[in-house]
Amino acid sequence: MKTLFYGITGYTGELILEEAKRRQFQPIIAGRNEEKVKVLAERFGLAYRVFDLEDVAVLDGQLSDIDLVLHCAGPFHFTAAPMIAACLRNYVHYLDLSGRVEGFEEAYRLDEKAVKQQVMLMPGVGFDVVPSDCLVAHLHQQLPDATYLTLAIAMKNGGVSHGTALSTVENLPNGATVRRNGKVIRVPLGEKTRTFKFGNWYESLCATAPWGDVSTAYHTANIPNVEAYLATTAQGAKMMRLTQKLKWLLKQSFIKSLAKKIIDNRPPGLNEAERSKSESYFYAEVRNEKGEQKSASLRVDDAYENTAQVAVHIVKKIVSGNYKIGFQTPGGLYGSGLILEIEGSILK
Repeated sequence: MKTLFYGITGYTGELILEEAKRRQFQPIIAGRNEEKVKVLAERFGLAYRVFDLEDVAVLDGQLSDIDLVLHCAGPFHFTAAPMIAACLRNYVHYLDLSGRVEGFEEAYRLDEKAVKQQVMLMPGVGFDVVPSDCLVAHLHQQLPDATYLTLAIAMKNGGVSHGTALSTVENLPNGATVRRNGKVIRVPLGEKTRTFKFGNWYESLCATAPWGDVSTAYHTANIPNVEAYLATTAQGAKMMRLTQKLKWLLKQSFIKSLAKKIIDNRPPGLNEAERSKSESYFYAEVRNEKGEQKSASLRVDDAYENTAQVAVHIVKKIVSGNYKIGFQTPGGLYGSGLILEIEGSILK
C-alpha cells in the first residue's frame, strides 16, 4: 500500500518522521514548500513531492497512485476539506491529526460516499482523540447504555507547537462545544469549572473547552451527552471567559496577525529533553439513566510524542490490511486496547 504523508514539515511532522524511521516505515512525503520538504526527504532518505491543495487537477494527479494519506497540514479547518475530497475522488484512505469537532462531523456526513468509494475516513489519529477515544471505548464496555460522558484532559510539563498555537488563535473566538441529546451545541469557553483527580498521578482545576470527543464519543459509544474539560488555573479559567466577551476583537485580522508574529518568535515546541519530562492525563466518567456510573483514568507520554506514535501505529495497521471502509473513529474501530499498544500508556 503506497502511503503519502502530507504537510509534514512542521514540529509534529518531524516527530512523525522520526517515529516512522524508528519503525522502519518509508512513506512518500509532500508539502507546499519544496525547500523544506526536500531537506526532510534527504535527512530521512525518503521520496518526496511538492504540491498545494488549491489546484484540483494537480492534486488529483499527485494522489492518483496513492492508497493512503496521512494529512498533517493545519489549520485543518482550511485544509481538511480539499484533501478529503481529493481522497474520495481518487479512492484513497484518509487519516489526519485534526481535533476539530466540526471536522469529525463533516467526515461522518461523508460516510455513505466513503463506503461507495471503498475508502476509510479516520480524522483524529493523534493525541486528540486517540487516547481519550480509547478511554471512552473502555468505559463503553463497562456501561454500554451510558448516556452521559464527562472527560477531562491535563498535561504536566507540556508545551504547545506553532501549529497548535495557530489553530488555537483561529478557534478561540468560537468558544467550546458540548453535545446535548445528540446535538452539538456551542457554549462559552471556560463556562464551567471542576477539579478532577487523574488516577494517583495528578489533580487539577479544569474548565470546559473544545475537544474532539464531543463528536467521536457519540460515534464510538453512542453517548448523546458529552462535555470536555481542560486543565487550567483559576486565573486561566477567568481568561477563557474573558476571551468570549472579546471574541469580536479576536476575530479581527490585525489581532490574528499580531498573534502569529508572537507565535513565530517562540520555539517550535519542546525539545527532546523537555518532552521526556512531559506527561498527559485523561479522566472519563460515564453515567446511564439509572444513575449507574463508571470512571477510569489514563496516562500517556508527552502529547506530541504520543501523536507521532499513534499516527504511525495506525498507518501501519492500515497498510497491513487492518481497516474498515467508511467513517471510523480510532476507539470505535480498534477498541480500547489501541492506546495500550503504545509504550508508556497506563490505564487505571
